[in-house]
Amino acid sequence: MLAYYYCHTWESEHVCGQKGQARVRDLLLQLQDLQAERSEAFGLLDQGHQAYLRSGPHYDFPRYRQLVHEVTEAFASISREVLAIQEQLRDTHVRPDLAQHLARLQEQEQQRLELTAALQLARQKAQEEPGAAAPREEVQELRQRHQLLDSTHSKGLLNVYCLFSLGGGDRSCPLHYPPSAWKGDGLGTNQLMRPPPPSNPLAENI
Repeated sequence: MLAYYYCHTWESEHVCGQKGQARVRDLLLQLQDLQAERSEAFGLLDQGHQAYLRSGPHYDFPRYRQLVHEVTEAFASISREVLAIQEQLRDTHVRPDLAQHLARLQEQEQQRLELTAALQLARQKAQEEPGAAAPREEVQELRQRHQLLDSTHSKGLLNVYCLFSLGGGDRSCPLHYPPSAWKGDGLGTNQLMRPPPPSNPLAENI
């Protein structure tokens, strides 16, 4: 509310709107960087688990446990930063639409992590029971759920950029907004020219 008071007391609405949009743009670029870090962390977790499986039947659990600990800390740090962005969008910039999307994305990230853990356990079981059909079927089912969630998550991110590019006045963003459509920032410039965050390498390599 302080930002609202300042804008409408000391600055023209047009100038204030431009500055507000620029600040929101900076937050969304920060979000893209954080999502790239998340994707990298998922990739490290996948590589580490593949190495863990190759170390069987006498698995190198201490090394993998250390990796999981480090990745978990990285995820927690990223989540804290995303929550801070969410609060700024909601409270400082009065963009509850974007904040709500970020809240949903955070929930999906938690689901992705839980699915990843379940899938890794299932893959280990399938490796240890090569003649059993049930573990392979479980791997296939979890894999499909993971890919579906990953797709939904990517579309949700694009919706965030869609809502921003439309200036917050249109809530009709499609579920899948093509990247070419959100390159503009709603101000006639092209500051949001970075590509969308990379897709989860874990989902691609399962």
